[in-house]
Amino acid sequence: MKRIFLFGGAIAASALALGLGVTTAGAAELTHGVNYGSGNNYMPGEWTIASLPGLEEGLRAHVYQQPAGAPTGNVYDIALGQVASFDFAIDPDTGRSVIPLSGASITITNRAGGSATFNPFALTDNGSTALGDINNSERLNFGFLNGSPTFNVGNINYNAGVNSTFDVVLHVAETGGGTLNDHIVINEGSGFAGGVPEPASWALMIVGFGAAGAMLRRQKLQAV
Repeated sequence: MKRIFLFGGAIAASALALGLGVTTAGAAELTHGVNYGSGNNYMPGEWTIASLPGLEEGLRAHVYQQPAGAPTGNVYDIALGQVASFDFAIDPDTGRSVIPLSGASITITNRAGGSATFNPFALTDNGSTALGDINNSERLNFGFLNGSPTFNVGNINYNAGVNSTFDVVLHVAETGGGTLNDHIVINEGSGFAGGVPEPASWALMIVGFGAAGAMLRRQKLQAV
């Protein structure tokens, strides 16, 4: 039977109602840390982490070139006018052997409108700290996330000067059939003032993001 694990406090109850397993962690540390750029493997790492036996994934958000602050649950706050970045890590080597993976995707959704989905393994500048793992950092104002026709992954319509809310979902699929999803929320300024999706809707949407990830398993990006 295929196992599906979701993370995110707001969707936990709904996920259970749907018969899906839930794993939760916040302001946590990665097993093997990260190795992209310099000065990013700081402590505390303030990661939001989801895991299966032998497989771990993490997300966090912060002001560009500044350490991440402690999240409230899985929510990271960014001061209005500051450029937001999110960091990700996928580590299939936290157990006795590397877990074979069949694909992965990251989906960023602007609650005011707009989204982008890409394959993190297709990035050309990922860091690595263990066999088979990747980690990296992406600014929300990067062109490839905001409608660049070169990459054609979508458009999150990011503007650091606008109060807005972004949902970031990291989806990883095991070759053996297990799937894992990590979810963080980034509030720019006071956040989006519009309606917030119901928890049941988010649970179903994240399962949908997993389906979108399956279609991106062979997608290739050249460079950010």
